[in-house]
Amino acid sequence: MAKSPSIFDQQIGLMIWDVERHIAREFALRAATLGIAAGLTPFLRVLETRDGITQQEIANQARMRGSTTAKALNDLERYRLVTRESSKNDGRKNIIWLTREGRDLCRRLQVEAELFNRRLLTGLTQREEKALRRALAKIRDNLT
Repeated sequence: MAKSPSIFDQQIGLMIWDVERHIAREFALRAATLGIAAGLTPFLRVLETRDGITQQEIANQARMRGSTTAKALNDLERYRLVTRESSKNDGRKNIIWLTREGRDLCRRLQVEAELFNRRLLTGLTQREEKALRRALAKIRDNLT
């Protein structure tokens, strides 16, 4: 007799968490081949779309705590992917800029992300992909 599925197997949050773990693990391996920790990619993504902003703006856009952002920016600076410059308007603030190396890495990460997305969506029709994106956006909106 086949065992019936556990109530936990049907919990959306648990299913998303399990999928996210797999995604995070594989993306970390892909990022490592480019010489970067996957945890730094949200900060690179923010800077790639809006360069020349403050640490607080980066934290807000990446939806990360200030202390997490500070450590990430220190790591990115150590890798020579970002530079800091004192704000002309407020000397207490630093403006963060991507370096040429940082922009190059963003382009390479974008290629990896596109390949990875294709893998994630294998077997889904365009209609299913659109429905998945809408459903995930609604779930995110429900939580924010």
